[in-house]
This record gives sequence, C-alpha cells and structure tokens, in this order.
Amino acid sequence: MSTTMKIYADDATEKCLLATITQSKSALNKAMVLESSDLYFEQNRIIFQAVQELYKAGAPVDMVAVRNKLAEKNVLEKVGGNRTISEIMRTGATIYVESCIDRILENSKKRRLDSLAADVRDKVQLSPASEISEYVEHSLREINR
Repeated sequence: MSTTMKIYADDATEKCLLATITQSKSALNKAMVLESSDLYFEQNRIIFQAVQELYKAGAPVDMVAVRNKLAEKNVLEKVGGNRTISEIMRTGATIYVESCIDRILENSKKRRLDSLAADVRDKVQLSPASEISEYVEHSLREINR
C-alpha cells in the first residue's frame, strides 16, 4: 500500500474563481455556496474570506476592495501582497464559473473523504464497530452537505 498522500487541489482553478468573482456579481452570487475551507491554498482561502466579508456587508467586491480589506485586516502581506493581487487580476475571468465551483467542491470533498478514511483507520484499532459506523455516517452527512 502506498503511503504517498495525493493533494486534491488546483491553485489555478482557485485563482480563476477569485478573479471571476471580483469581476462579475452573478459569478459572485453563485460562488457563495462555497465555504472558505473549500479552498485548499491558504492565500486563496484568506482572499476568499475577505470577499465573503465584503459580500455579507453589501459592499462592492472588486480586487481593489478586496486588497483594501486584506490591508485593513493586516493580512495583505500574508497572502503575498500586491504581487498576489496582481497575479489574480492577470489570471482573468471565466464565463464557466460553475465549472470552477464544481472542481473546488469536488477537491474539497475528496480531501474530507481522505481525512475521514485516515480517521477510520485509526479508530478501527481502538473503538467498537458501532461507534465507528455512527462516526462515518455523521461525517458523510457533513461532507455531503
């Protein structure tokens, strides 16, 4: 059995999503089905959290507003500063935002399933089968939200 863990993530897709939702209100509305934890890369996750905060406050969501929000929260340098913001802007938007959302959700679900599988392997040695079954059922409901 291989011990190499595959990372289910796609930085280009996450950046494309961020570029798109800061240029299209329709795309932004669609992307609000995501949680920040669905994004794998920390920089992208932090930027998406800023987008969510602006969206929830009813503020305009564009890269300037996002950059300012990140600076206000003192996390602009943590995401790579203006260089990362510029990189996302250069990524360009896609008309296929649903495809980006689907890929991000699929990767997120795979990461959660992979984590669940590891947890179950650990629990098998220490817990009764009924307890493990309950844990798996509960976890699968959460994963399939």
